[in-house]
Amino acid sequence: MNAEPKIFVGRQPMGYISSWNHLDPRAVTAGRLFGMITLLTCHMWGCHRSVYRVRAMEVQTTDQQQQHQSSLVEWAVARQFRTINSAKGETEIPILKATPSGIVCALIDGVGEDATAIEAAKRAAQPFEEYTHQSLTELFARSEKSLKAGTGVALTAAMFNVGFNTISWFGIGNVNGVLFRRSPAADPRYHRIELISGLIGTGQVRLREMCLPIKPGDLLIFATEGVADTFVEALPIDGKPRLVADQLMAKYCAPDTDCAMIVVRYLGHG
Repeated sequence: MNAEPKIFVGRQPMGYISSWNHLDPRAVTAGRLFGMITLLTCHMWGCHRSVYRVRAMEVQTTDQQQQHQSSLVEWAVARQFRTINSAKGETEIPILKATPSGIVCALIDGVGEDATAIEAAKRAAQPFEEYTHQSLTELFARSEKSLKAGTGVALTAAMFNVGFNTISWFGIGNVNGVLFRRSPAADPRYHRIELISGLIGTGQVRLREMCLPIKPGDLLIFATEGVADTFVEALPIDGKPRLVADQLMAKYCAPDTDCAMIVVRYLGHG
């Protein structure tokens, strides 16, 4: 019998890095929030047959909860690696950052696991970390420009505009995106991102950005190709984003697959 995957929430074991999972709108408008990127990589043993699962979830102390009562989003990242030495985790980069108008969220998936793929993923992520005042279209252009010829990455990104309660998104490659409505009366109940074939960095992709209204409680989920795209069938799942991410990963990510997921619940101004 295989051992159950270990899930750590609270203290940080063996290189586990946590970031606050709430963003304060007052800090957003003042431009004081920086560095809300989560690169959650750790090595924990929990399964036999050389399968090692990582469930890196949101971590928040009581003090942080009090400090961020008025928050824009709550979020979690879950990851799974085939082996303890898998380099794929370095090419799957989740991003969540504050912007002048709200939040930008992205999930990058590099092609392969070699040094070139790792470097390409890092280059593609850099604009989303450093130029959060720019639009999605401009961030796409910067990512495209930053990659060397012959390299490419899959990338799905979204930008929340809190003032207008809208979300703009695009997807290039194989990182799936779903916006699931909180209200059972919503029609349709969910929107699936229309992925554009190709890769960022090839110079052959024409961007198509879509804008949708969004309401507090709506759920945004990005998942790499290791997660079956039928995961939307399990929604809704009651609970915090960390519970949603863990249940979806446990059911829809095969044990021998590298995969990553970011789950973001929109809270609005609170």
